[in-house]
Amino acid sequence: MKRQFITLLLLFLCVSTVNATHHDVRGRAESSVMTWIDLIDNKQYVLGWESAAVHLQTQTPKPDWLKIVHDIRKPLGLVNSRNVATATSTASDGRNIVFVFYTSFEHKVLVVETIETIKEADDKWRVSGYSVK
Repeated sequence: MKRQFITLLLLFLCVSTVNATHHDVRGRAESSVMTWIDLIDNKQYVLGWESAAVHLQTQTPKPDWLKIVHDIRKPLGLVNSRNVATATSTASDGRNIVFVFYTSFEHKVLVVETIETIKEADDKWRVSGYSVK
């Protein structure tokens, strides 16, 4: 009986540690996303591109990025509210997390924003993709 109790206690501690680590990782990624999206909300598109992941920068040159984001965001107006709908790790190593937000804008009540993140070689989370539907 004592052995079973110790086994269950150890199992509980292992699961708790893994769960805490998962939430810590998600928290750091989400913090990075919120800092980045704040730049976009404030029309600081150049800083948004410069602080994004290398993947986004290589896939979308800065002049293209500036036009795309301006064209997407201008008709929407100001942000009224934004709520995380989901946060899903998309890689087995946990280095990619996709955040889906339900966002309300001045000129559109419900928009789904998808923001992809990646943990880069310097261990910092950066935005690697952004889309609006």
